[in-house]
Amino acid sequence: RPCALAWLRAAMGPNGGIEECALMCALVFSGLRIAGPDVGADIQQGCLRFLLATQRPDGSWPIDRDLEIAVTCYSVLALAECEEDIAAHPRLQATREWLLSKQWREEFIPLKMPPGGWSWAAPSGWPESEDTAVVLTALAHLGMSEHGSQIQLGLRWLDDMQNRDGSWSEWMRNSTMIHDGPCPGVTAHVMMAYDKHGVDASNARMARAMAYFESTQATDGSFASLWFRDNTHGTAKVLETYAELGMPDAPVAVRAATWLRDNQRRDGAWPAKTVEGPPDGGTAEETGWAVYSLLLAGESVVDDNLVRAVNWLLDNQDEDGTWRPHGVGLYYDTLYYSDDLIAHAYGLRALGRWLRCANRALGMP
Repeated sequence: RPCALAWLRAAMGPNGGIEECALMCALVFSGLRIAGPDVGADIQQGCLRFLLATQRPDGSWPIDRDLEIAVTCYSVLALAECEEDIAAHPRLQATREWLLSKQWREEFIPLKMPPGGWSWAAPSGWPESEDTAVVLTALAHLGMSEHGSQIQLGLRWLDDMQNRDGSWSEWMRNSTMIHDGPCPGVTAHVMMAYDKHGVDASNARMARAMAYFESTQATDGSFASLWFRDNTHGTAKVLETYAELGMPDAPVAVRAATWLRDNQRRDGAWPAKTVEGPPDGGTAEETGWAVYSLLLAGESVVDDNLVRAVNWLLDNQDEDGTWRPHGVGLYYDTLYYSDDLIAHAYGLRALGRWLRCANRALGMP
């Protein structure tokens, strides 16, 4: 019992949260309460404090309190498509300093992880590979050099997390757990972070990751993604990775692009095929992922399918210029979550890329 309680205390943030998740706090509180009102009384009180503080006005709870680190980075990537030098923007300089302040600078005791990673949220989110990679990519856009000590620490953290098969999982190296195994989407983000900080595609780690992609691509050209619904995310992210590395004509990339084109809906949106998709079909998130990766891989801005996709994004904006979020993020089994800034950022990023490509085609700056 003392060891278990010590582990829980190490996993709990100063706000009483565990993974910034109401579900986790509720399960821990219930288990300890059943064991006895005095068993881990401080942990019970912390969980209860977090639950009361995060309840919505309608009485419900979100799956996660927030994804502020993740969606801040998604927003930075979207803004980078819409403006040439975002690093000089005063407000984004503050964003850069905020992101740097959220890096884990000490060992994460519950999983025995070294310092250097980032989580999806603070203060009790756990450091993991995907958001560490996304933060490093965002920081590159915000002017952070690979020579910075915090950047180097983050890159070394990712080095230590690579699996034997060349992939990356979220939390555990070489994990065989259903919900933390090797993931093409996570691996793609890590490779793009390496690329942004000067790691060449011929690097041994990158070469092993590309061999992983070659061995795990489905026969139809798609890639699964553990943390986002169905195959649009994984397939688009792998295609984006090959395009960023200057290899859009590689067989893996060509098959991925073909799958994306073949699975576009008639109305221009993605997904075309889903297992548990929303009844109205397409989503801004999946359409944004697909459009951006296809454009980056060299698809023409005047291609009929891309024009239909862009028109779908424009037609589905609300009066504020944003999009309706859908439950595309997988939390556990069939429990999905949405976040407004995932929809808004990826919708904007796709439109920003399309406009940039269109201006280039017309010879405009």
